[in-house]
Amino acid sequence: MEYAEVAGTLPAYEADEVMLAPWVARDYHDGQASALYALASTGTLTSGLAGEARRAAVAAEGQGFYEEAETLTVLARVAHRLGF
Repeated sequence: MEYAEVAGTLPAYEADEVMLAPWVARDYHDGQASALYALASTGTLTSGLAGEARRAAVAAEGQGFYEEAETLTVLARVAHRLGF
């Protein structure tokens, strides 16, 4: 599933954050086989995205990147709701 398809079905706040997610994912993915890497490189939502986004949100917040942490938190919530 493409993230742009998902964003069109979300409330405005979540849609804005999900549209930013591929750019944030580039800095926080766990390697080429990861769900965040798939999002950053192809815009595709894949299995494991919710968990990886949650871990990345914690890392971003710990580094003081609060806006990125918020984007990743919203992404994790949406991915979880969608079963990713």
